[in-house]
Amino acid sequence: MNKYKYFRVKKITRRNGTVIYKVQAVATLLEMIFGMWDSYEKENETLVGAKKQIGVINEHKIEVEKVVYKKTVG
Repeated sequence: MNKYKYFRVKKITRRNGTVIYKVQAVATLLEMIFGMWDSYEKENETLVGAKKQIGVINEHKIEVEKVVYKKTVG
């Protein structure tokens, strides 16, 4: 499984009136209490799409995580 345990969907209304739903997640209950949510980049057009995204996230397992390419600035 991934490192996140708690998820929420945030409804965002843009200035032009369009509505998007962003999935946010935290790994611990303490992070949730202090509002330290990480946001996923994908913007969903419907709440159902956001719920499906959470389902896909929960299906996948991180086996190995490493930096393949790192660009240095300067």
